[in-house]
Amino acid sequence: MDTSPPDAAEDVSADVSGDVSGDARDDVARDVGEDTAGGPFIVVGTGLSEFITVENGDELEMVMGPQGGWHIDVSVQIRGLVPEDLELEINGFDEETGEQVAIRVERILSPRRVLEDGEGHVRLGDLLVFMILSEDEIVGRSVRVEARCTQPDGLSAEDSMVVVIADDEA
Repeated sequence: MDTSPPDAAEDVSADVSGDVSGDARDDVARDVGEDTAGGPFIVVGTGLSEFITVENGDELEMVMGPQGGWHIDVSVQIRGLVPEDLELEINGFDEETGEQVAIRVERILSPRRVLEDGEGHVRLGDLLVFMILSEDEIVGRSVRVEARCTQPDGLSAEDSMVVVIADDEA
């Protein structure tokens, strides 16, 4: 029996090829299960207990973690890909400069690390941790959150969203 925690991560370095979909935000109306291209796709959003759609330009609340770091919660809807050994990568970049501003998330998913949602699967609550010493370094900046899911056979899908980082506690 696998007793590893649900969000256990493994280091991965796979050859990522076979991308069959571009930016899902351009091709999909962002409704669950609507895929106009006919192939696999993912949608990046937020949420810890349910998937919440985020539109480009929306504010996303930054959270201070228990170890003093700052992060945003990232969730991904997955359509047309099998979750067994599915590689998930999430990264964050300053939209203006292109500079990487977050620690890259790398996960190997399995059916027990995603939830079925009727149309496919959803991965909830991955933490995209910012590489900052103070919240002032990121609040108000536009951050491009990119995600990519790749099956072991190379079939993949990717999506991105641009959010403005907010801190309502400040």
